[in-house]
Amino acid sequence: MMSLSLCSFLLLFVSLVYGQERGSLRLIRFGQYSSSHTSGRLQVYYNDNWGSICGHPSSSPFSVEAATVACRQLGYQGARSFSRAAGDTYGTGAAAVIDDINCASVPQALVLFRCSFSTYVDLACTASDDVGIECFPNRIWSNPFPKMVRLQDGIYSNEGRVEVYCSGQWGTICSQTALSTAIADTLCRQLGYTSSTNSTAIPYNITTDSNHIAHGGIAGTCSSSQVCLRNCINNCSPTTCGGYPTPYITCEYSTSSTTTSLLRTCDTGTYPRGDGAIRLVQNNQTSPSYTSGRVQVYYNNDWGSICFRSTFSDTVANVICHQLGFTHALSWSYASNDSFGIDSYKPVFDDIQCSSGQLLNVQQCSYSTDINFECTDRDDVSVTCSPTRYEDTPFDGMVRLNGSDFTNEGRIEVYCSGQWGVICNTLASSGIRTICRQLGFNDYFSSSTLSIPSTSVVPVWFSSLSCSYSYNCVSDCSSCPSSPSFACSHDSAAIAQCYNDRSASTISQSVETCQLTQTGTATHGSIILYRNGTVSNRFTSGRVLIYITAWGTICRYASFGSTEADAVCRQLTYTGASEWSYSQIDNFGTYATRSYVLIDVDCSGGEDVLLQCSTSVLTNIACSDQTDVSVTCYETRIWNNPYNGMVRLVNGDFSNEGRLEVYCSGQWGTVCDNSFSSTDGLTACEQLGYNRIISTDYKSDPGNASQPIWLTNVACTSSDTCLTQCNSCPTASVSSCSHSEDVYIRCGISGTPQISSCRYTSSFTESPQSGAIILTRNNEYSPSFTSGRVVMYGIGSSTASNRRWGNICRLSVFQQANADVICHQLTFSGASSFSYAELDLFGTDQSITLLDDVSCSSSEYLMLFQCSVDTVINSLCTNDDDISVTCYSTRIWNDPFNGAVRLSNGEYVNSGLLEVYCNGEWGTVCDDSFSSSAATAVCRQLGYSSFYRFEHLELVGTSSTPIWLDDLSCSTGDSCLSDCQRCPGSSDNHNCVHSEDVTITCTSTTPSGSSNPNYRTCSYINTGAIIGGTIGSVAGVVIISILVFLVLRDKHKKGQLHNPFRNVRNPFRNVRNPFRSIRWNVPQSTTTPTPARATIELETIPAPPTNQPQEPTRQPPPSYNPNGYPPVSEQIPTAPQQEPLPYPTVGIGAGLAYPPPTQFGFNPPTTDPDSKSPPVDVPAASDGEGLRKGEPPPYDPSWGYPPTY
Repeated sequence: MMSLSLCSFLLLFVSLVYGQERGSLRLIRFGQYSSSHTSGRLQVYYNDNWGSICGHPSSSPFSVEAATVACRQLGYQGARSFSRAAGDTYGTGAAAVIDDINCASVPQALVLFRCSFSTYVDLACTASDDVGIECFPNRIWSNPFPKMVRLQDGIYSNEGRVEVYCSGQWGTICSQTALSTAIADTLCRQLGYTSSTNSTAIPYNITTDSNHIAHGGIAGTCSSSQVCLRNCINNCSPTTCGGYPTPYITCEYSTSSTTTSLLRTCDTGTYPRGDGAIRLVQNNQTSPSYTSGRVQVYYNNDWGSICFRSTFSDTVANVICHQLGFTHALSWSYASNDSFGIDSYKPVFDDIQCSSGQLLNVQQCSYSTDINFECTDRDDVSVTCSPTRYEDTPFDGMVRLNGSDFTNEGRIEVYCSGQWGVICNTLASSGIRTICRQLGFNDYFSSSTLSIPSTSVVPVWFSSLSCSYSYNCVSDCSSCPSSPSFACSHDSAAIAQCYNDRSASTISQSVETCQLTQTGTATHGSIILYRNGTVSNRFTSGRVLIYITAWGTICRYASFGSTEADAVCRQLTYTGASEWSYSQIDNFGTYATRSYVLIDVDCSGGEDVLLQCSTSVLTNIACSDQTDVSVTCYETRIWNNPYNGMVRLVNGDFSNEGRLEVYCSGQWGTVCDNSFSSTDGLTACEQLGYNRIISTDYKSDPGNASQPIWLTNVACTSSDTCLTQCNSCPTASVSSCSHSEDVYIRCGISGTPQISSCRYTSSFTESPQSGAIILTRNNEYSPSFTSGRVVMYGIGSSTASNRRWGNICRLSVFQQANADVICHQLTFSGASSFSYAELDLFGTDQSITLLDDVSCSSSEYLMLFQCSVDTVINSLCTNDDDISVTCYSTRIWNDPFNGAVRLSNGEYVNSGLLEVYCNGEWGTVCDDSFSSSAATAVCRQLGYSSFYRFEHLELVGTSSTPIWLDDLSCSTGDSCLSDCQRCPGSSDNHNCVHSEDVTITCTSTTPSGSSNPNYRTCSYINTGAIIGGTIGSVAGVVIISILVFLVLRDKHKKGQLHNPFRNVRNPFRNVRNPFRSIRWNVPQSTTTPTPARATIELETIPAPPTNQPQEPTRQPPPSYNPNGYPPVSEQIPTAPQQEPLPYPTVGIGAGLAYPPPTQFGFNPPTTDPDSKSPPVDVPAASDGEGLRKGEPPPYDPSWGYPPTY
C-alpha cells in the first residue's frame, strides 16, 4: 500500500502532464494559481497557452451568465460577481485569447466553451479589460443527484480522480486498469466536456475512503453516444475493492462537437420550468406541506437562497408566503438564528424591496443579483408562514395550479358555486395568460411539458374563457356558471406553466385585485376584513376595509377605540371586539390601493353598523397606510343568544346581504317571498341597523330543508322598524311555501341610520318611554326576574327617536343605595346585592352604556333619575362593567298606606293600570274629569317627573276590584294623588264602570328631573290623622289619671282610703313609645317657624362606611339557578330568628330596609316593681334582631351575594 505522500506526488505528476487541455480554466491572483481560489483573474487554456478573456464594456461585454458558467466549470454553483482588471485587485496576467463570450442561449452550460466566443480579440481590448470573477463558495456537487459525477484532487477542474454519487454517498470506482475510452468519454460528457484525453489508474489510500463502486458494474455498457453515466451503470451499490487503484481522467472541450451535458441533462430530479418557483427547505429536505423553512427561489435555471442583509423585511416575508399559497408570514429569520440547517445553495437575491405586502410573488419586487460580499450561507433567509392558505377562503373566480411540486405550474382549477373545478384543455393562450397574471406571473409557456393525473371528483366549469390579453382576472373573461360543463372529460383538463420573464416588465397584480372583484357587489357602508392581500367574510381579524364609492380604510386618528371596534365587529355579526390595532404594529399587511380614508370615527356604543357613528372622509390620504385600523373580533356571533323576532342575513358576500332568517319558537327559519315588498325588506334592514333596501331578490339561496319557514305575506308599514311589528312569530312552519321561495335581501346605508331597539321591544307591544327599566339574563327578558342585568331606556338624547336601551357602568361611585333605588323602580322593596358583568352570570349585553357616576343621596328614592347621574361615560367603561342587581322578592307596595298608588299589568314598570290603596284594599280610578294635572300628580308620587300619556292602554280592573276615586280635581303643583282627593269611606261614591279605569305611562326625560319623594312621602295625611287621634286618646287618659290620683291622694290624707295601687304594676311598663321611630323634619329657621306640613322620613341602613368595600368582593358568584335566584349557599350567613318584640313597631312598611335599633331612640325602660332604682335602658338589639317574620336581614356588602332568608 502506498503512502499518502506517494499518492500526492503521482497526482501532481499526472496533473502537470495531462491537465492542461483545451478549454481548461483557472483563477490567478497576482500571477499565482491555486485550485482553492474562489475569485481571481479568469484564464482559459487555448492553443496550448493560458490566456485572459476580454471584457471590454462596449465592444466585448462580459455577462453574469458567462461568469456563472465559468464558476460551474470550476466546480462552484455560480458567480457572485464579475469585474475588469481596471476595477479589481487581482493584478494583470497573460494576454487575452478569447473575446465576445455570450452564454445567453445556453445559460445551463457546464463548460465555458459551450457558449459562443471569438478567438479574434478586439483591438480595443487592453490588459485593464481582462475579466475577473468571484464565485460563490458553494460547490456544485453539494446538492447531488443519483449517478452524479465529480473529479477530485486534480490540479485543474477538468481532471481528477473519478467519484460517483450512489445510494446517498460519494464513492470511487474499483478498477485494476484504466477505464475504457467509451466510459471515460461518457464521464467527461456528463461533466460538460466533449471527450477524455487520458484515462489511467492510480493508487489510492482506500483506508481513508471505504465507499467504492464495482468496476464490473459499468464496464462495457457505455457507447460513444452516451452522455450520462446512469445509462451505463447496472449496479450502483457500495463494495470493497480490496486495494484496487482508482481511475483518473482528464477531459477537454472540442468545438467540433456539441454532444455534451447541460446542467440538468443527467439529473433525473424534477425542476421547474422558468423563473418563478419557490420552496421551503428544512435541513436539506423540502415538501409542499412545509409552512416554515429556508427560502429557495428558482432563478436562472437553478435553485438559490435569499440573503437577509440590507433590506429584507416583514413585507417581503409576506410576499414570499403569498407565493407559497399562504395568507401571510408570522415571522422571518436567517440561518445563523434558525434551526433549518445550513444549505449549500448560493444566494441569488439580495436587497429585496417590495412596494406592497399584497404582491403575489417575490419577483414582482425589486431585487439585486449582485450579491453583497458579506452574504454567506449563514445569512440565508427563512420564513414561517401562517398555516392558513388562500384556498381556505375561496371566492368565485379564484384560481389555483394543482398537481405539481411547484407553485408556478399545475392543472388549472377555478372555484365556482362553492366548488373547485377544471377547464378544458381547449383553453386559448389568452386564457392561460390571464390565469398566470391573476397568480402574479407576467408570462407563460405556450406548450406544457407537464403530465399531471386527471381528477374525476371535481366538475368541469369552463370549456374555454373569453379573455383578451389585457385581462388580469378570470372574472374579467367569464362569470362563474351555476352548473358544470360537459364539453370535455376530466382527462382533458388544461395545464399551465407560468413564469416571470426577466426581460418584461413586472405586473402590479395583488391578492385582492381579483378577490374584491369577485367578493360581490359592495354597497355604501359594506365592510370586510383583509389580511396580507386576501379578504374574506369569514375572517374574525384583519385590516378593516369599508366601501364608500370604492374600497378604503379607517384611520386610527383621532378617536378610534374599543367602542368603534365593537361597532365594526357587530356589523360583521360578531358580538364585539377583543382588541384593535393598526398597520404599523399589527401583521395584516397594508392595503396600498385604498382610494380614501375614513377618519374621526366616533361611536357612542351599541351601534350595529359602523356608519351609525359619526365619521369624516379624507380623499387626500392624509393618514398614512401605517395608521390603518385592524380589529380582532370575538368568534361568537350576535345571534348566538337570539330573541323572539331577531333577524339575520346568512350566506351573503357581505354582512349587509344574505338569506333573510327570523328566530321564532326557539329556532331559526326563513321568510317566504309571497307578497314580500321593499317596505318589508326595509323593515328587516332597519332592524339590522341599515336604512335602505337595495334588493329583495338579489339571488336565490334556499334554506336548509330542515328549517321552518316562519313568515309569509309579511305586511309591514313605513313606520315599522322591527319585523315582528308586521307579523308576530308563529308556532308552526308555513306550509304554503317551499325553500325555493326564501327571501334574499341586500341592505344599504344613506346618511346616518338609527340604532335598532328591536331586541327588547320585540318582547313588548308597547313602545318604551324614558324611565322604562328591565332586568335581562343572557339577553332574555322576563317580568318575573328579580335579578339580572339592568337595562334602561331613554337617557342619552333629547330627541325621542334617538333614545335607546342601555346599561349602567359600575365605575366611579356605584354603591348599595343605588341598587336599592333601582329595585324600588322595579317595584321591589330593595336590593340584596349588586354585581357587574365581569363577575356575574347574566351574560354580556351589547347595548350602549347610558349612565355613569350614579350617586343616590337616599336609598329611599323611587326612581333612578332622582339621583345624580352622568351621561358622559367614562372611557374605561366596557361591557364587563355593566351593573346587575338582585332584588328582594317582596314588592314595595306590600305594606301600603291609604292613598298609596301603583301601576299594574303594564309591559314596563312606568306604565300600566292606575291603582290606589284605600280602606285596606287596592282599587282603580275612574277617568271622569281625569286630567293632565292628575296624571302628573300620580307620576310625581311614583318618582317620575311627568307623564307621557294616559287613558291609552287596554287595561281594566277585575269586576271584584273597587273603583275608589272619581271626578278628581288636581292642581298643577300637586305631587300626591291624595292632594287631589282623599280616600272615600266606601267605593260607592262613583258612577263608573271598569272600562273607564285610568291607565298611565310615566316618564323622566332627564336625570334629576323629577321630585324627590320616597314611598312614604304621600302618607303624611293619613299618618297625621292617626297621630292626632293617638295624641287625643293619650291626653284623655292622662287627664283622667291625674284627676283620679288627686282625689285618691286627698282621701288618703284624710285617712279615708288606703292606696289601692300600691302593689299594682304599671300597665304601660312594657309598652313601647309609639313615636320613637318617627322623626319630625321641620325646616330650620332663625325666626319663629310657621307651622308647616311635616314629612316623615324612615331611616334606612346607611351606605357602608368608607372603610368598607363599595362594590361586591371580586370572587366568582354562585352558579345560576334556573329555578330561582339568588342561590342558597351553606357559607352564606343567616340572620338569627327572633320572636316578635313585646312592644309594637310603628310606620315601617314591609320590605323596607331597617336601621340599627339604636336609631329609634331610647328603648322602653324596665324596672323591678319593688326596686327603688331608676329605670335602666334595655340594651340595643344586635344586627338581625327585631325583624318582621319573612323579611330579609340587613345587607352585608362583605358577603358578595344575597343572604339566605
